[in-house]
Amino acid sequence: MPLLGMAASRQIIDLRNLLAERFQHPPAHAGGQISIPLLGRASDGGLGKGAITEIISPNTSAGSALLIHNLLQIAQRDRFFLALIDGRDSFDVQSVDATTLQHLLWVRCE
Repeated sequence: MPLLGMAASRQIIDLRNLLAERFQHPPAHAGGQISIPLLGRASDGGLGKGAITEIISPNTSAGSALLIHNLLQIAQRDRFFLALIDGRDSFDVQSVDATTLQHLLWVRCE
């Protein structure tokens, strides 16, 4: 390895070590949590606001629509927004009222 390459590699190693020392733990999330009793038991208190949470449902009728509707109602009540990436294009937008939909960013995958 050329001398210049070795120096650059050493700098990268030093930088990684410095970052590891200064940032030993990820910062605490200040956004709070979305509290749904069933999810609270399964997820140590609820879903983190500002976090990305993947919910996978093996069947189209496995209860994911009920969960999404509950999350939307909480988003409307607590005045925050929810993003939904609808991988199967199965979200029934007609089943949600217009004021609740104002709190949803819906990405349809076709």
